[in-house]
Amino acid sequence: STGDTTQTIYASATGKYSVTVGNGTVNNGNSLDFDGQEDSVSIHPIDLSNSDPISIMAWVKSDDLQTKEWNSIVRQEWGEPNWLIQFDDFGTKLNFNIELQSGINYDLGVIINPSNYENNWIYLSAVYDGHYQKLYLNGIILDSNYIGNGNIKYGGNNQQVYHTIGSLN
Repeated sequence: STGDTTQTIYASATGKYSVTVGNGTVNNGNSLDFDGQEDSVSIHPIDLSNSDPISIMAWVKSDDLQTKEWNSIVRQEWGEPNWLIQFDDFGTKLNFNIELQSGINYDLGVIINPSNYENNWIYLSAVYDGHYQKLYLNGIILDSNYIGNGNIKYGGNNQQVYHTIGSLN
């Protein structure tokens, strides 16, 4: 947060965006730049309850994965995640979580050395194909987990669903 009470993000169909904050405007080609201070973008939730596959991909460059307990890259939740990709356990674990309609939340976690990923661009992909969770780093599969089949959960307990890009803690 900048301390201003108004912030607006305008995005074009080509991926260009501008951000209006208080009296100033920041233009950035095709990326979001977070400074590590409670950075996130909230967007409308995506209802995937009539679907079983999902693919989530992101280019990520972080200068510090070890200070906070967890750093979300993208998540949709209502109190527990419907799905997420995050660095967990002070950057020592890369997680892909997905919750199915059964209410079971499946966690695919890979132990990593955070120093290998800080200050470097990495390409993360998380895939649920209807049977397997798969987690990729720079196009190479890190791990997979068979979880059976089922549609992806949307919300729960009549609580508001949040969808964020970036970390909230």
